[in-house]
Amino acid sequence: MEDVDLHNASIIADLGAMVRRATFYKHFQDKYDFFAFFIRRVQEELEENIQDYKDENPKAYYLYVFQECLEYLQNHRALVDCVLESNMFPTLLDILSEEIEKRVLEKMQEDSKILGIDIPAKLLATFYTGGIVKILRYWLTTPAAMSEEELVDQMRRILEAYQIM
Repeated sequence: MEDVDLHNASIIADLGAMVRRATFYKHFQDKYDFFAFFIRRVQEELEENIQDYKDENPKAYYLYVFQECLEYLQNHRALVDCVLESNMFPTLLDILSEEIEKRVLEKMQEDSKILGIDIPAKLLATFYTGGIVKILRYWLTTPAAMSEEELVDQMRRILEAYQIM
């Protein structure tokens, strides 16, 4: 995937060296369906890394997830740079946001019951996901802004300041 030119309007043509067009459409409705599949695969990798996390504190959990996302982005920097330069970036960001929100919602529904939070889990998940995605976008598009460690520290401070979970 890191070799695919996302600038080109036809992602299918770029994937041609790896998969025939007919084979591609046998598995995916269109390139957006492919991107959603790809993002779900990324999430599965991330989830494998976080599934064994045992801290009961939701704030610590969400900070850990944020750190894992940053680490994943750093480990796949070539792909990230390709996506950032693509005209598909806003679409991919929307798909990523939707997929992240689904996972965050599941966790927040559990946490809301345990912690007795009187805010709908869907609202919290939407708020949290939007903030995380925008912070990641800012960090990726403004590389000189701060280091990965500084960003994690700032996220910790945000979670503490607003007592989010």
